[in-house]
Amino acid sequence: MIKGIIFLFLVLLPTTEANLIINEVMYSPSDGNEWVEIYNNETFPLNLTFFQFSDLQSTDTLEVCPFSNSTLEIQPNEYALITDQDTTLYNILSFNGTKLCVDDNSLGNGLSNSGDSVTIFSTTFNISIDYSNIALTDNGYSLELVEFGNAWKQSLIINGTPGYKNSNVFINISVIDVLEITEFLPDPQGLDNAAIPEGEWIELYNSGSEEINLIGFILKDNNDDKELIITSTNVMNTTIIKPNEYKVIYRNGDGSFTLNNNEFEKVRLYDQKLNLIDEVSYSTTKEAVSWSKLNGLWISSIPSPEEETNEESIDESFIEIEKILDLGSDNKAKFGQIIRVSLNVYKGDTTKNYIKAYIEDSSGNRLSKVSDFNAYNKFIEYDLTLPLQIEPNCNGKSNETRYTLFVEGLDLIEEESIEIEGLTKDLCQKVKTSSTSGSNIILYEIIELPEEINYGNKSNIKIRLMNDDSDDKEVELWSYIYNGPKSLSGEREANKIIAKIPSGSAVTVDLENVLVEEANGDYKLKVNIKEADRKTPEEFTSSIKVNTLNNLVVEKEQVKENIEVKESTNLITGNLVYESNDKKAGRFAIFIFAGIVMLFLIYFIIKK
Repeated sequence: MIKGIIFLFLVLLPTTEANLIINEVMYSPSDGNEWVEIYNNETFPLNLTFFQFSDLQSTDTLEVCPFSNSTLEIQPNEYALITDQDTTLYNILSFNGTKLCVDDNSLGNGLSNSGDSVTIFSTTFNISIDYSNIALTDNGYSLELVEFGNAWKQSLIINGTPGYKNSNVFINISVIDVLEITEFLPDPQGLDNAAIPEGEWIELYNSGSEEINLIGFILKDNNDDKELIITSTNVMNTTIIKPNEYKVIYRNGDGSFTLNNNEFEKVRLYDQKLNLIDEVSYSTTKEAVSWSKLNGLWISSIPSPEEETNEESIDESFIEIEKILDLGSDNKAKFGQIIRVSLNVYKGDTTKNYIKAYIEDSSGNRLSKVSDFNAYNKFIEYDLTLPLQIEPNCNGKSNETRYTLFVEGLDLIEEESIEIEGLTKDLCQKVKTSSTSGSNIILYEIIELPEEINYGNKSNIKIRLMNDDSDDKEVELWSYIYNGPKSLSGEREANKIIAKIPSGSAVTVDLENVLVEEANGDYKLKVNIKEADRKTPEEFTSSIKVNTLNNLVVEKEQVKENIEVKESTNLITGNLVYESNDKKAGRFAIFIFAGIVMLFLIYFIIKK
């Protein structure tokens, strides 16, 4: 470590470039290359073509860096950095000003740590800084020109302030009176140390008339050993806070500094020299709720980073049914139809997430499937459109014309009246049996039918079978998606099942199709229902929209699982008595392989 006395002398000849200033010198970097910062203090651009750079040993010509899109022209009130051709500097610094290089692999002959002279000159201009006997406590601190006088001082923070006002300038600005903590979020939704812009944060406000560079300022909690130093990695865009501007400091993964959630805590702000600027304390908090300063008082509020305090209530959630879509010209829905419900939902200060929509009759009987949504984030307004599948009402039990749509969640429930009449599709059909009496029939009801399917996904068809005969019945069911002779869901009978329906009972079965061919557009979905002793099935065909998902990788020959017959509430469930051939083959292959292995083992034992 070199010790000595700083002696610096600035010579400036009056020319048209008189306000080009050497502002900062990094001659002993801790990381990267040496650099010199200059500043254009004129009201017009300065062109440095034909300018040269020298130290006591060597002279170089200024050039545009080969890796830079900059020019040799420095705009008014702009900083520029001069470094060498082989620099790694600009990969280290977040510097957006003019990037200049010398036509060599070092600045001059390399800036000496024991004393050197830096000069920038042309035929009409000369500016220099001569330093000797420099004493630095550590490598990595630059020499800064103090704005109020021609004095030079060591930077207050390591790596200096390239591209920003020098750290020593702020000695002449009373930040204590103008810089304050105005908001902080101790318990964010999610990880406290999540990456920027999530996680814990503290908001500062500059009420003064000058901008302040916050780099090197320090935030501490109640523990003096835990601190968060403000750098370009824990703020958005820049560490500069302009007059009448808010700036948020994020933890951004920092593991030491942390704000307590359920016990006494302090938030303290210090400058680079550890002067206390502002502090605030608290003892309790709520998840996703910030503490904000409003008219000198601290209140719980909706987080408003880098904005004025949000005075809206943090408690009240609301659900608004905006419109029921897909109704006919008579403003009515039909049984079996899929409608859409447009909702406006705001989640306030509640831990509840689940929101569901459904339709009921006047007796509380459910007339639709439940469509749901989870609103996980607090203080967010959601515009939702939920689909609702209305039951087909094939048995005619629902004989009312006006029903109620309910939307329930967040400890709220909203409702709206809806009229439902008629059938939207021929979902209720009859399959005649081959019974000798000729009077017995199997009724089937298609309860759920998809309107679209994505490549690689499954579509679900739900069918209810009712046996009014005195004998048990067996019914074959299968489905496929097709376009002409081509099936997009594999073999046409790949998902075939046989359901056994006891006399006087009903079962509900599911059929699934997996789209194994890429396609887009409108196709056909065919459902086949056939009693075991009939030659031809009853067919039901509907349109289905097919979409290809480019980000989903699915094997073309994907094996489709056969669907078990599911038990229907208050109904006798039938048994699955049939599997498609490819499913059987897959299972029997395992037994055959095991048998061959066993024969080999027996053979070797006998041979011994």
